[in-house]
Amino acid sequence: MSSRYLYVALLGLVALSKEFLVFNEEVLVLLAFAIFIYLLVNYGGEMIAAELDSRKDKIKEEFITFFRSPEAKIVDSIVKFGVFILNMNVSKNVNFNYIIVVEFERFQA
Repeated sequence: MSSRYLYVALLGLVALSKEFLVFNEEVLVLLAFAIFIYLLVNYGGEMIAAELDSRKDKIKEEFITFFRSPEAKIVDSIVKFGVFILNMNVSKNVNFNYIIVVEFERFQA
């Protein structure tokens, strides 16, 4: 394996000495981009895959909660309304709100 790299290095040196390969701006940008892609694949691949997997799970969870059944949305709204009424009952101490909460609890049972 190391002899292969040696042959490539020798071939590169010959190409440079005979001016077959000239390091102008385009070649340097191509070389830097190739090194960047190589390092990204070898050292950052697992990290990027883990991040994309976690994002996929988050999007899947948001999708499920957004497109759940209308019945579940109605029950959630009723529960939120009941909590709101309980908070009003505690803060204003109004008896009419207590009747709505009792009816709500009877509806759930």
